Amino acid sequence: NVTSPAQHLEHSKLLGIAIGLLCLCYLAYYFVIAGVSLNLNIVIAVFLFLAITLHQTPHNLLNSLQQAIPSGAGIVIQFPFYAGIMAVMVDSGLAQQISRGFIAVADADSLPFFS
Repeated sequence: NVTSPAQHLEHSKLLGIAIGLLCLCYLAYYFVIAGVSLNLNIVIAVFLFLAITLHQTPHNLLNSLQQAIPSGAGIVIQFPFYAGIMAVMVDSGLAQQISRGFIAVADADSLPFFS
């Protein structure tokens, strides 16, 4: 029973395959530019993007994760995205600016509270 626009997207094969293929195209571009340069982030990305593509819909992917690891499915799917957000923050300098902001307003007693 697909009743809302969000559920239509969640069950859309076109969306899942398009996102997966777009991400796999990025990986192909990465390997052309960087050569065969593997690191942990690329390995995680390869498996995540393959999972998105092969499961075809976000709903199928989340159901499979829930069956495979019931207590940790949410963490497994969210971790790569949080790591990506953190990488963007570090590479853009935002993380350093936030750290400097905490240092500017904190002293030895208040730093644990602010952080």
